[in-house]
Amino acid sequence: MLELTIVAALVIVVVMVAAVPWPSLLIAGLATTAAGLVLGMSTGVWYHVALGRALLGSGPLPPRWWLRPVPLHARLRPGDLRSVMPWFYAGAVGFVITVVGLAVCAISMGLAIWRGP
Repeated sequence: MLELTIVAALVIVVVMVAAVPWPSLLIAGLATTAAGLVLGMSTGVWYHVALGRALLGSGPLPPRWWLRPVPLHARLRPGDLRSVMPWFYAGAVGFVITVVGLAVCAISMGLAIWRGP
């Protein structure tokens, strides 16, 4: 399945490079990056709030726990995991969308340089 995803992504990149003008790619990349940032940042905030609330029952939180929260998942009870992890995964999806948008922006800038004005 991973190989099929990689091939599909490469085909999409080739079609984008060949068919879509670079200004349109730049706008699409900027919009995708903005959407990913909005999704990732908002779900990231809710993830940290949900994790902090869930961890309050298991003892004091370590100093600056929000900087490295993933090791704290082991302290969560199964019920708390079900309320925290969807926010964690949604934030990860927002990060991936942001990276894809930045890659599209980089491709569009490369096309602008390569194709010229």
